[in-house]
Amino acid sequence: MNEYVQSLVNGASPLAEFSAVQGSNRSTDALTGAIQVPSTATVWNGNAVAGYANNSSTTSHVTGGYFSGRCLANSTQCWGVNGVAIDATGLTSGIVLTHEFDTQPQNLPSAYTSGGVQSNLFAPQAGTFPLNAYSANIGQSGKWSVGFFCNQGSVGNACMDTGAAGTATSSSGNFNSNSVIVTSTYWTGSGTGIDHFQFVTGIGTGSPPTFVDLNLTHPSGIGSANFLINNSVNFGLVNSSGNASMIVPNASASSNSIFTLPAAGDTLVGRTSTDTLTNKTLTSPALTTPTLGGGSTLNLYKRATDSPGSITVNAQTCTDRGVAVSGLATSAVIIPTANYALEANLSLSPGQAVSGTAHYRICNVTGANISLNPSSAFNLAILQ
Repeated sequence: MNEYVQSLVNGASPLAEFSAVQGSNRSTDALTGAIQVPSTATVWNGNAVAGYANNSSTTSHVTGGYFSGRCLANSTQCWGVNGVAIDATGLTSGIVLTHEFDTQPQNLPSAYTSGGVQSNLFAPQAGTFPLNAYSANIGQSGKWSVGFFCNQGSVGNACMDTGAAGTATSSSGNFNSNSVIVTSTYWTGSGTGIDHFQFVTGIGTGSPPTFVDLNLTHPSGIGSANFLINNSVNFGLVNSSGNASMIVPNASASSNSIFTLPAAGDTLVGRTSTDTLTNKTLTSPALTTPTLGGGSTLNLYKRATDSPGSITVNAQTCTDRGVAVSGLATSAVIIPTANYALEANLSLSPGQAVSGTAHYRICNVTGANISLNPSSAFNLAILQ
């Protein structure tokens, strides 16, 4: 280690501290501060290097600490600030390991023009630079619990805004985007209220977003995902079978509600809209006053049975039978059929429809009486 100017407190060793992070690498330090804080200390802060500033000038830019790294040749590497927070191995609890940048406004919101923690890239050249304004990286097998976190109630409008040109308003969104590509993204809601994950496009300038492997979940099942593109809703969620599925969490049900759309472009049918359906098979439908084939409206369709037993139908006469049918009117059409092998020389014909009773006739055209089979039974189809 090459140390030119040092300020060491309590026997702190710059070599020991640098090696704990950088291993066998070494450094040259123009100005070095090191402090070793013992377990008996009660001081609020222990600062190896500290800078304090205040400002009463409207033209000066004042900082508590200013650091600059300037690259002057190809393949050089420069950091403006390189801070490391690290702990010793073997510790088990109570550790606070972080980088903290505090912005603490003490006045009304109208007093401020800008602020917060900012990373600004000033690039007079045109083009897209291969730089990340913010990234969460780790070089080993571990993972950060959350890559970017906004505490519940910490923001009034958006947790993240891409800053598109033009006038954009959003009162409930947590993520405003006018031009963004989201790839393999997972969002998990938190808190006890209803969390929203919202992409708002079509305001200001920019292109609609592209979503790839977008997964939205909420532990309590009460979150929502809204994709608002030029005031319309667009879904492109494709499952392994080629169909699109939309899963709606339902906190009051035992499982989620899953809606699967066919793998074809089509128009959805609404509950109150007027639609024409083709190539559809209805299983046990309950139809109310349908119109069949463009003809009259069908108000009632019922089936009834009659088991007369071994009655005798006299020669060259018809025996009238009546079956009670609730709601039957005189305009009904009655169609009788035998539910067994009807005796030879007997025929069936519709009878009179009276209020509440459907009649049909069993006719004998021969010159001899005919007795029905004891197990005789007849079906009646009634249209009204």
